[in-house]
Amino acid sequence: EWFWGRYGKGEMNPTKWKADKVEIFISYRESGSVIANQLYHYLGTYEDCSVFLPRIDKIDMQAGMWMDQLMRMIGDAQIFLPILTHDYLDGPVSKPELDQALRQELNQEDKRIVPILVDGTYNDYINHFLGGYQMVSVNEGLSEEKLQEIVYLCLGISRNPYE
Repeated sequence: EWFWGRYGKGEMNPTKWKADKVEIFISYRESGSVIANQLYHYLGTYEDCSVFLPRIDKIDMQAGMWMDQLMRMIGDAQIFLPILTHDYLDGPVSKPELDQALRQELNQEDKRIVPILVDGTYNDYINHFLGGYQMVSVNEGLSEEKLQEIVYLCLGISRNPYE
């Protein structure tokens, strides 16, 4: 009863509380596709989130204005994960995606940006808006410890509530 009262808002309706998933949008360039795919599959194992990874080799969107669809998806996502590679800020799609997420984060309290640093160092972004965000460096690869850190930053999941 406690479970249903807490998560079902007092109703015996599991579909209602299961529908409140955290939406995560992963933004990347081709040079970061390996890390992006690893994050996509790892974060997808958590039932309380849905992850979107736009892929050119798959049919992920409807026919029509795909850039508008991407911008709407970024708007709907609570978490925006930019995979920062050496060419990310110059990308014809990744740059507008990042700009959209930064604009929306200013206007939405529930929008969170968690940059994943693949190439370079924090100092490469110190003079960019991203310099003010807590970055997760995966220069050495995506270890189990780094995956857990990303999950914690995205979903607020921790073994210890005082960590």
